[in-house]
Amino acid sequence: MLRREDDFALAPAAVRTSRTSVQVDSSDRWHHARRYAWDHLATSPGRAPEIAARWAGALPTARRLTASTQVVDLTARVVWPELLDDIGRGEADHLADTLSRTSHARQHSKGLRAPMWERRLRHQFDEVIGGLMSLVARRRHEAPRGDLLDALLAGDAPPLDDLEVAQTMAIALDSGMQTTGAAVAWVLTAMGGMTTDDQAACEDRRTAEHVIKEVLRHTPAIAGLNRIAAHDATLGGCSAPQGTELVVAVEGMHRRASLWSEDPTVFDPTRWARPRPHTRGAYLPYGAGPRVCLGMHLANTVLVELVTLLGRWYEVDASVSPRPRRDNLCWPRGYPVTITPRASA
Repeated sequence: MLRREDDFALAPAAVRTSRTSVQVDSSDRWHHARRYAWDHLATSPGRAPEIAARWAGALPTARRLTASTQVVDLTARVVWPELLDDIGRGEADHLADTLSRTSHARQHSKGLRAPMWERRLRHQFDEVIGGLMSLVARRRHEAPRGDLLDALLAGDAPPLDDLEVAQTMAIALDSGMQTTGAAVAWVLTAMGGMTTDDQAACEDRRTAEHVIKEVLRHTPAIAGLNRIAAHDATLGGCSAPQGTELVVAVEGMHRRASLWSEDPTVFDPTRWARPRPHTRGAYLPYGAGPRVCLGMHLANTVLVELVTLLGRWYEVDASVSPRPRRDNLCWPRGYPVTITPRASA
């Protein structure tokens, strides 16, 4: 499903026309952009050492995180260089700052639909699109750097124009910061509730993967997926005519007892060490099918490298057991989380 522009708070005013998608002019063009992005981002596990090094640089000797925005900013420092090599240098510094401010505003946008707020947010995102278009124009004449921008510029079926590349990059940067950031926030709170021994066991990659799977099941960053019925259908005895907007209740499926072999209300990473923990199709943290999350491979690599690093060198303490807070994503309500080097490190 392509979101209608009026439903997307970050739609830049520059494309406020009859287009059906904020990303590109048509579904065909968005499919092209998705294919180029998917081919690049699917190689993210091969860059795990670089991602691990950025996490090591992002986590200071001791850190007390008191707000989800801090977690999101840490995540951006790790994720963004995978997408845009320019981040952190020169012109891209202002671009990163503007995108960060805009993303944080969007994070708290639920119920804040005043015209003045909408205009301010759109103006900020116009700045992001403009800055990205300048980078795109320059990068067309530079040697490839191996980032997502290069992958989009290399497309040839037919090639994407500067605006289409900039729009796709903006969405990738925002999602890499916000959606992955929400998952990181839940990973930190989950580890903060573990014993010291269980945290140390996360140095093992298989254990880390089980913890991450359980976090994404127990508290998925996206609680539901929007889709539009492509043809008339009947779902659960209810009629869904073509064009009906549907919501896939991801969180509900992850907690439905009939779909899981063991109590799904309990946070239990060991369930993933056992065969067939759930009914097929009951686990959808990244969606599925043609609209599956583009960044799933990158997000998984980022989370695995974080958990193994924490398991090896740090202790994590969550002073409260957070409840979900939902706006456009699902966030832990209540911090702080404290990250401290192990005494034996």
